[in-house]
This record gives sequence, C-alpha cells and structure tokens, in this order.
Amino acid sequence: MEIISNITELSLKGSSVALGKFDGVHLGHQAIIEELKRENTGGKKIVITFSVSPQSLLSGIKGSYLMTEKEKIDYFETMGIDALIDIKLTREFLNCTAEQFVQDMLVEHLGIKKLVCGREFRFGKGRAGNVELLRKLGERYGFATGVVPPVMLGEERVSSTRIRKALIDGNLDLVNRMLGRPYGISGIVRHGRALGRTMDFPTVNLIPDEEKILPPLGVYRSECSAFGQKYPSVTNIGKKPTVGDHENVTVETHLLDYAGDLYGQEITVELLSYLRPEKKFDSLEALKKQIRTDVHVCRGLTDFVEKTNNA
Repeated sequence: MEIISNITELSLKGSSVALGKFDGVHLGHQAIIEELKRENTGGKKIVITFSVSPQSLLSGIKGSYLMTEKEKIDYFETMGIDALIDIKLTREFLNCTAEQFVQDMLVEHLGIKKLVCGREFRFGKGRAGNVELLRKLGERYGFATGVVPPVMLGEERVSSTRIRKALIDGNLDLVNRMLGRPYGISGIVRHGRALGRTMDFPTVNLIPDEEKILPPLGVYRSECSAFGQKYPSVTNIGKKPTVGDHENVTVETHLLDYAGDLYGQEITVELLSYLRPEKKFDSLEALKKQIRTDVHVCRGLTDFVEKTNNA
C-alpha cells in the first residue's frame, strides 16, 4: 500500500475514494471500505483520512485516539487498499471550502469516478459540506457518490465517540464488538527492570503512544501477535505499584507459551477480557502468587474459548 502525504503532487484518473477520520476503523468504517472495494473504476482504491483533528489543531492540545497513525496504516494494508492519503491539517486547509476541496483535490488530482463516505460525513470550511452537496458536485464533475448507512449495535450506531466512551468506562466487550476485533495496542518491545523474569513470569514491555486511549488500569486476558503468530497472554496496564511508584503507564505482557527474545521487535497486544484491577501487594511473593492465578485463569479461559469455537 502506498502512503501519500502530498495530494497536490498527484495526477490520477479513475480513482475510487473513501473519505473519513477512520479512528479505530470500526464496523461502520469497514462497511465504507467494503463499498469502496466493490467498485471497479479501473483506477486506484484510495482512502483519505486525517491524522490530526481540527479541534487539536486549533486548540494546540494533543488529541486522544483509538489508533495511532502507524496502527491505522497497518490495518488499512490488511484491507487491500491501494493508497492511503493522510492529510496533514493546517489552518489554510481548514479555510478551504467544501467545493474547493472536491474540485481541486478530488477531481483535479485524483480524477475520482466514485466517492464513498458515511451518511454523517462533514467536510470543508465550517463543516458545510455534506452528502447532499457531494451528490450535486458529483453530477457536475462526473463522479458517483456512495453513501453508506451507519452500522447499528443495539439501538445506537457504531461510532468512534461511542467506542471511546465504552473504552474509558471499561466496557471492553462492547468496544470489541463495535470494532469487530479485539482492541489492540502496538509498539516496540522495550527493556524493563526484568523483575518478571526473576519471578518466573518474564514479560514484554510496551510504552504506549501518549495519544493512545487506554482502558482502565488493570489486568487483562490478551493475545500477543509477534513474528506473524499469536500467543495467549496476560497483560497488565498500569504503573506497577508493588515494585515502585511509576508515573508513566506501561503495557506489560506475559506470553503463556513463548520463551524467546522479543526486545526491539514490534508486537501487538490485543485485549480480550478484563480480569481484575491493578493493586499494590504487600510483597513480591504475594504479587507472584497473584500472577500465577492470573495465568491459570487466562489459560483456562483460552482453552474454554478454543473448545467452544471448535465444537
């Protein structure tokens, strides 16, 4: 998949384009991508997204996101997209009218024949552009507009806002159902204090991106992806209160059936279910006993899920 940062340097013809923020790439976003892939215009299938929100740009305050830019790129690559255009928002860009955006960027540079977006999509200066305007401009410039209805879960539509709230509230089951997959945290394995190894439970340590939204601190049943394989695991998201007061939150994972060295490797930890809150123990021996229990519970749950799926 090609990563493009400057749309004005392109000159394409017959492109199919999906527009959106795509934070989390949830079930609603996936429906948009599937609609994009169904079209055969003879050109590239392109996703246009925005890595920084207008609110963050105008306020100067860093945003909080369900996916890092790298995670989003990796996921779109698995979906069969030809190119991802990540528009870096500027104040000048925010002053671009909806019609200017369509004419100058989509029509002139991408030569679009098909545009796909969600029903609630807004764009252009003052968010004045909507699907009705896109249909009118499509008639003028010769491209079709595909509007994908929202995906519903219960009586509410699936949305990034709803997922963020559920994640912060600790409703991991709802988060994973709206995503259509487990919530993942990716990063490079860093050296820690190796205390887990001395307690017979070696761990891999990630320092999450500061803009990455995390669930409540605690211990989770998880699955760790490394070297193209997945391993059942136990993950602690927290500040390690038993072994010292740490200001920064870390993601510390013990892989149940892996004994190799992952330092410096990129891994993804997928959170499957919540086990217990993080707590401070009176001794390392008490912590070790609890970790042993956590591992036992995770192994039992993993075996149960596998038997259920194979039944």
